[in-house]
Amino acid sequence: MTKILERNLWRSLRTTLRGYGRLVRIENVAGVGTPDVYWRLPGTGAWLELKVEAAGQSFSIGRAQIAWLADEVAAGGPAFVVLRVGRATYLIRGDRAELLEGVLTDAELAELADVVCPRTIDPEAFVAAVEHFGKELS
Repeated sequence: MTKILERNLWRSLRTTLRGYGRLVRIENVAGVGTPDVYWRLPGTGAWLELKVEAAGQSFSIGRAQIAWLADEVAAGGPAFVVLRVGRATYLIRGDRAELLEGVLTDAELAELADVVCPRTIDPEAFVAAVEHFGKELS
């Protein structure tokens, strides 16, 4: 079921971010922990790990995924978790992925996130967050 929901999130991202760079879905032949999507923007890019969780449920992100995201950020590369909970979508920096454990409230998720989209993904907010984080890391 989770894979179906993640596939729906991928389709939503692909549709919404069309015209905002190039999105490539990675079918995890690249190695354990590698994020689901690479998003290339003019002058920068970001890795995106897609997660879909039900509201009020315990969040879980694999240790290999947490390590991969943290290593990428430490090496100067923007990486994020795109988390959908109910209808809301959160863009969370990869170096905060380890904080996505247990049951988190909407307020706690909003505190962790660079972007919160209550209903539909805001492509310009996503682009701005990726560009800002890329500049911060360089």
